[in-house]
Amino acid sequence: MYKAGKHWAFAGMMTLALLGSDIAAGVNYVSADNNEKTTQATDNQKANTVVGSSAHNFGTDQGTPNIDWSNWQQNGSFDFSQDSNIDKLTTTGAEETATFSGYHAGDTIGRSYIQAISIGVQDSNKQPILLTDLGIKSEADIKGATITFPNGNVESVTPGYYMDATTARTTDFSKACYIGYYIHQDQRTSIFEGNKGIDEGYNDQADLSKSPATYRLNVNWNAPEIDRLRQNVVWQNVSTIQATSFPNVVKEYYVDADTGEQIADMKTLGKNQRINDNVSLTPDDIQGYQLEKTIGYDNGIGDSVTSRVLSNNESLTLTPSYETSVIHWYKKSAEQNQHKVTVNYIDDDENGKLLQSVSSTGITGSVDMDVDMYMDSISQYINQGYALVSNNLPAMIHFSDHDLTFEIHFKHNHTNVDPKHPAKGGDHIPGGSANYPDDVNNIQHHSKRTIHYVDQSGKTVAPDKVQDVDWSRALSIDVVTGKVVEDNWTSTNPYYDAVISPSVANMTPDTALVNSEKTTENSNDEEITVVYSANNTPVNPNTPSNGGDNTPSDNGGNTPANNGGGSTPATNGGSDNNNNHSNTAGENQNNNGSSKAEKSLKMADTNKASLPMTEKQVQAVSASAMAFASAGLLATGVWLLKKSSK
Repeated sequence: MYKAGKHWAFAGMMTLALLGSDIAAGVNYVSADNNEKTTQATDNQKANTVVGSSAHNFGTDQGTPNIDWSNWQQNGSFDFSQDSNIDKLTTTGAEETATFSGYHAGDTIGRSYIQAISIGVQDSNKQPILLTDLGIKSEADIKGATITFPNGNVESVTPGYYMDATTARTTDFSKACYIGYYIHQDQRTSIFEGNKGIDEGYNDQADLSKSPATYRLNVNWNAPEIDRLRQNVVWQNVSTIQATSFPNVVKEYYVDADTGEQIADMKTLGKNQRINDNVSLTPDDIQGYQLEKTIGYDNGIGDSVTSRVLSNNESLTLTPSYETSVIHWYKKSAEQNQHKVTVNYIDDDENGKLLQSVSSTGITGSVDMDVDMYMDSISQYINQGYALVSNNLPAMIHFSDHDLTFEIHFKHNHTNVDPKHPAKGGDHIPGGSANYPDDVNNIQHHSKRTIHYVDQSGKTVAPDKVQDVDWSRALSIDVVTGKVVEDNWTSTNPYYDAVISPSVANMTPDTALVNSEKTTENSNDEEITVVYSANNTPVNPNTPSNGGDNTPSDNGGNTPANNGGGSTPATNGGSDNNNNHSNTAGENQNNNGSSKAEKSLKMADTNKASLPMTEKQVQAVSASAMAFASAGLLATGVWLLKKSSK
């Protein structure tokens, strides 16, 4: 009986279980085909079975039909060599090569893998010698190693494992006899598929049909005892982790369900194809018969044969792990009474895409026994993240006097991702068949605006003003496809509010008001600097300004001015200069300023209900404030800005 996991391994120090949890070394390459105890089929034996007296009978038990699994196919082989002796062995290092020199094709295109090369020394009785006996006292005496690949590139490698005298892996250096080096440090294999290397950048320039491909290991070490041991006739030894596998063909049979007899030639699918290639089933119309169902039988899964119902147009993947037979079971048709039932599974979210179509054929009036299978398929789609929209299947189906078609409609379920329901890109979506897209990690955004207040030398004159804005994202994701169907960014307040520059004694800012600014989910942090300049003369907005004197100006004198330069104060519209309530020049200026402030405040009060201020509002208030500041009335200007911002 064929066993699971068909690979080709090695005899010698240890059997290889390639790509398993613990890969061990082997010495000599042999073909360990699981069919090696049987004679390989000849070309005539491999040919399609001819219907007739010698045709194979499968029996009528569709669960366990009589399938001949022997002589399944002719496999090819790879010419691989690994010298039993090290190419170069000295006290300072050693060198060894592993070579692929050719490929012989079979029914399918095989792969050969090399994963590691190990090196050690044995005595004349082929008993392994401890590394410490060679003078390699610790890992520090192993100085380094390189692998030269078939493409010619050279890469440094470090010891990947050690083996003791029984070739078992060991972490105790005092028991180590062999040093193992993986071809790639991440332990992946270097592969040939047929004559071509498919290890990109390492062997993909090699073509075994033209010339051999070589992997060369070069080790540097400090092994001072080798010369002494060499006098006793040392047998030098290396080994590799290397294996070969071939995809299995699929054999397609046509069988009378009532007699078990073949009613058409067997077809072999997958010849000259590679591992993981797909083949499609296309059952033939056979005169006088109606296809009842198609069942696939896999030999080698758990050392047994398993079966599964297939759709008529299903695609199968070629694998080296097990052999697959497909049997199309037919019933003889009563021509006038046989009709078909077709069940179509439809994806409404993909514009009516046909997910699957399953058909059965029967005699008018008979019961379609595949209803449970139809319902099982519904459950399978629901488990993949589909939601059932409609299903017009009756509980029991009778074949009619005409063909019947039923439709089962699905839509895709969605899942939400937001700050309260986060997800990780690449993770499987629960209840679906897809993974989260990568950008689901980006569901929150924070930005800030910092306003600095400095003098012209850059010194801080008032505390920074820091404004923060937060955005959050809500996604709706299709659990079947993993695509984003809705994507919304929101913020409770997307604006940086307008900020009045603070009042600083005897200084004027170059920006009286930093405008409001709208942010987005893509906004970056921002910094703004408001620069203050020192006023030429400190100003008290409640005291008239006359250039430094405490009396009204008179063209430079200390007495009130008159028109003719005399001692009599000038009159101005009947005003009395001796009257304490008369208006000086400074007072007139303050009165004018207060009038302007009132007008600006009325404008600000009229518009403050709509925040943030419009650009025109900001310009009007800023202009008034700056007018006061330029006139030396900084306090009034700041007061106006603060009043208008309330």
